[in-house]
Amino acid sequence: MWVLPTFGRPARCQQALCSITSAGVSSPGLVVIDGNPDPAYANLPLPPDWRAIYLPANLGVCGVFNHVLQTWKNEPWYGFISDDSIVRTRGFDKPLVAAAGRAGFANSADGWQAHQRMHGAVVFGGDLLRALGWWAPPGLIHCFVDDAWEHIGRALGNWVHLPQVMVEHLHPANQILRQITAQKTLERDDFSSNRHPVLAYCWSMIFSQNRFPLFGIML
Repeated sequence: MWVLPTFGRPARCQQALCSITSAGVSSPGLVVIDGNPDPAYANLPLPPDWRAIYLPANLGVCGVFNHVLQTWKNEPWYGFISDDSIVRTRGFDKPLVAAAGRAGFANSADGWQAHQRMHGAVVFGGDLLRALGWWAPPGLIHCFVDDAWEHIGRALGNWVHLPQVMVEHLHPANQILRQITAQKTLERDDFSSNRHPVLAYCWSMIFSQNRFPLFGIML
């Protein structure tokens, strides 16, 4: 089953859930409201076969992972999708679940780092997590859990990345990177449009009777 932990971001969480529904998700899921009493969480539009639970105290995302694993011990697989994700690929869940199997990892593209980090939507085989005895290493709260997953996945050779499945991560750093990339594209296009008249003039000089003056200019 999918697990979507959330804290203090009901609007962003709602966007994520709407994208999951629009993508035609066909697998069950659990929204874990991690100790946040914001009343806006009461009106979340859940996808089919999903439900929400409230935790009385904030555990952090790593604590949520281990709470779910301890409470729902026999799932064939466990999936993580963050509350700042937007699903872009229809039917995203099926290929990820199939690729992970019962003893592996599988992750989607995220428009940022998922080609080299275990980011995006991530599916974990249930037998794998039960063998480890945890979903996140004990003692972690939020950071570094993906480092542990990546180390294990690379060591065991059971990590599959599916670039054709896009679950975009709306992390602030990703948004800044996109803005920088877009600005560079605009600058490049502006440069290209400005130099085209120069190139056209040069080609006209080369393929005309005026080519000799051009060579004189070049020399």
